[in-house]
Amino acid sequence: MAERDLIKMTSAELVEALIKDNSLASEFDRLDLWGKFDSSDWSNLLKSQPQFADKCAEYNGWEKFDSSDWYYLLSFQPQFADKCTKYKGWEKFDSFDWRDLLSAQHQLADKCSEYNGWRKIRYSDWKNLLSSQPQLWIYCPKEWVNKIKEDPTKANECKCWGWFKPSDWRDLLSSQPQFADKCSEYNGWKKFRYRGWSNLLSSQPQFADKCPDKKYDQFSQEQWAELEAKHPEIFKDKHMLSTLRKLARD
Repeated sequence: MAERDLIKMTSAELVEALIKDNSLASEFDRLDLWGKFDSSDWSNLLKSQPQFADKCAEYNGWEKFDSSDWYYLLSFQPQFADKCTKYKGWEKFDSFDWRDLLSAQHQLADKCSEYNGWRKIRYSDWKNLLSSQPQLWIYCPKEWVNKIKEDPTKANECKCWGWFKPSDWRDLLSSQPQFADKCSEYNGWKKFRYRGWSNLLSSQPQFADKCPDKKYDQFSQEQWAELEAKHPEIFKDKHMLSTLRKLARD
């Protein structure tokens, strides 16, 4: 390929040319073309030509990687996980990044654990991840909630209590209130929003004193009406006190 053609190429075109013909690497050296590459170019190149990793290091390519570059490259070349660690790439991963990476390379689950990635994965992304890697259910709080609801003795096997979201605690405690101590141990009560409190108290009014006043004060008239209809002996007084607090603030 003529020198003039290489010089005129965009960085994406240069990557494509090099993938097709590795012998062009010497021309890249002579013309100093490596410096044209951005992080996306490097991830695309190394995906199929990992032997150029040293060039990526030489031209400070690794430092430029964002989370999408890392998960894309690692999905094809998981041996670069050590590079991701060295350049602090894991800290940048969001729910989408972990979902797509683990769907392709489930053996990197230990990295997800090490960098608290499981906490970041949204339920919509869990659904997609488990469809391709069902064995990873042991890291999914929602799956554990279902298991424990079906068989409370499974609670002793759960290793991800600390990853439960408010909706997980509400769902679990609504049918298995004996795990309230776990909710306390992992600060689950503090994460509840007022709607979660309303839903939980509707089925488990014994937790009324755990709900903070500021959450009660956010209840709608419809929510109060439902609670008072089901448990008047508890929530009529709670409603009255909430009303008085609001009047005092006005």
